Amino acid sequence: MKLTKAQQQAVQLQGSRMLVSAGAGSGKTRVLIERMVYVIEQIGLPSSRLLALTFTDQAARQMADRLEQRLGDHEATICTFHAFCGKILREYPPLAGVAPAFVLIDETKAQEELRALSQQLLFEPHLVSPGFGDWAGAYGWDAAAELLVVLYAWWRERPPSIEELGRLSEQAAGQVRSEQLRQFDEALARLRELYASGRIKAPGTLRRMEAIVACSEQGLAQGEQLFAQVSR
Repeated sequence: MKLTKAQQQAVQLQGSRMLVSAGAGSGKTRVLIERMVYVIEQIGLPSSRLLALTFTDQAARQMADRLEQRLGDHEATICTFHAFCGKILREYPPLAGVAPAFVLIDETKAQEELRALSQQLLFEPHLVSPGFGDWAGAYGWDAAAELLVVLYAWWRERPPSIEELGRLSEQAAGQVRSEQLRQFDEALARLRELYASGRIKAPGTLRRMEAIVACSEQGLAQGEQLFAQVSR
């Protein structure tokens, strides 16, 4: 089926962002596929640089299949929003403030956990203002917990300001740096313990371990110089 003039413009547009708004069955997915093919074959963009996000797994599979029919093997990432965000969290858990072995739960379970946490918070005196406590006592603790859930949902949907993003970025960077230093200290302590045990016999490995210890005890510059010497 040949593309319409408007669809062709959407496929070949360059240099600006674009929103394609059309009804069901109007060919939006086909336009997206043709655009991906266009930027790969005509513009020369590697397929590994392409990201397509959908709301359902079925739509993602259909889009991936249709792109494969047009191009054969490709390295484009086509998945749901949830899958993509989960991938980022698993690759960079410290930046998100989550445990590396975190588990995703479904929406129903998440709401149950959120309500349970809200009810627990209501009984923490240092977290609940006297006014809110009086309101909860008058209207019921279940209603108060439900209100906290609603407020939390509103807060999550509210886009942060530039100033808030800046503060969050600084906090995240500080947390990552602290975690990196903690992990380095632990690794250095294990290395010193292993070095002192005498279990390492390989001369080259021993020299490198000495260089790392020197880097921590004598100063970074001297340690790097020693490491450069033993690594030759």
